[in-house]
Amino acid sequence: MRAILLLCLLQAAFGQYSWDRSASSATPTSGVCLSDLTSCGCCLMRKKMERMESFFNVSVDAMSKELKKSRTALNNIRESRSAFSVALNNAKQVSCFGPFNIKTVVIYKHVFINLGDGYSVDTGIFTVPRSGVYSVALTAYSKAVSPFTTLAVCAELLVNGQVITGTRDMNIEDLEDSDTFVLAIQLKAGDKVAVNLPTGCFLCDDSNHYNTFTAIVLMCLLHAAIAVAPTYPWNGIGNGNQTPNPNPKTDSACATDEGSCRCCVMLKEMNRLRTYFNTTMNNLEKEYSQTVQSLENIQASYTAVSVALFNEFKCLGPNQINTPVIYKHVFINLGNGYSVDTGIFTVPRPGVYSLALTVYSDSGSPGSKLAACASLLLNGQLVAGTREINMEDQEDSATTVVALHLKAGDKVTVNLSAGCYLCDDSNHYNTFSAFLLYPE
Repeated sequence: MRAILLLCLLQAAFGQYSWDRSASSATPTSGVCLSDLTSCGCCLMRKKMERMESFFNVSVDAMSKELKKSRTALNNIRESRSAFSVALNNAKQVSCFGPFNIKTVVIYKHVFINLGDGYSVDTGIFTVPRSGVYSVALTAYSKAVSPFTTLAVCAELLVNGQVITGTRDMNIEDLEDSDTFVLAIQLKAGDKVAVNLPTGCFLCDDSNHYNTFTAIVLMCLLHAAIAVAPTYPWNGIGNGNQTPNPNPKTDSACATDEGSCRCCVMLKEMNRLRTYFNTTMNNLEKEYSQTVQSLENIQASYTAVSVALFNEFKCLGPNQINTPVIYKHVFINLGNGYSVDTGIFTVPRPGVYSLALTVYSDSGSPGSKLAACASLLLNGQLVAGTREINMEDQEDSATTVVALHLKAGDKVTVNLSAGCYLCDDSNHYNTFSAFLLYPE
């Protein structure tokens, strides 16, 4: 690395002072004093010592600056991680939020992840922990009491009390329905983000988690403040903590006690300087290498999978039992975690992942039963689902987006519920995507 180059330059610069990093740093024996006394003149040796001290300090300072840059990059990545994903409730039986006579903030009680602790389960408000560009996704689902009663699925995204966007589906034809939006928005630290339920609307959910709210920082604008990298001043000969002058004056270099300039004393100081430089540079190189390795691990950990059901018109289901959905068309499989044979995404490396599922179906003719429904499973356990069952729509779709903390080896699958079916063609209406947001 840099130290090797520096040592080569040092040897060239100082001629007779050859540099051997593997050499012992112990106090020289009496043999080292049997040198050519004419080369040990006080003034000459003093000048060369000060040149070496200055050179060492410049080298250490250069390595410290490189280390600081790497630390800053790594700290920016680590400190910028912010993500939360929540569902309305985790009830065993379907329960509804609303309708109300006034607009009401939706309080999501079931938390999948709350990295950065920005979301409050008491208020339903996400307080932005750091400035940046965020991806915000909302899925709203509801179910009417009975056929031909009003279904009112609607919600609004608020930032600091102002409506940014929303979703709305009010009719008396559908028994149940859902809607999803995803947007990217720049937010400042301290901004308040919430979901608002308009007057007369209501959301219904259970442990299938049809209603979800997710926000993830995509690009952090944080100006990270890190500790100033340590400096390594040379405790020069008789100078305390004073850093040597890189251009010593002849007079000051020679104005020393002649008794301290004997050859043996000077060679001892040379050994002490070599030991200091070796120790300091080795420590810096070790820390620098660890930081660079962390950055390389992050870069090497990129994982993303995006797949579609079929590439020609075909339907999957309905079946009498729950069935794994095997997506056959692969857009991307970075990290090779997805298997087109089993439909299982095996997590290749731990971290926070974003998972998105869109289902679509076509009943074939008006008045026929439409049943587009599927669930996300983690190691066989239900995480979230989406559902569209009615006889009013010939075709419909639904989407859910969640963020989860996953471990290496976890199995993520999409499950087709009994009685449901999905239809697709080369338009790829049915998709499943997963990508690593923040590696560990």
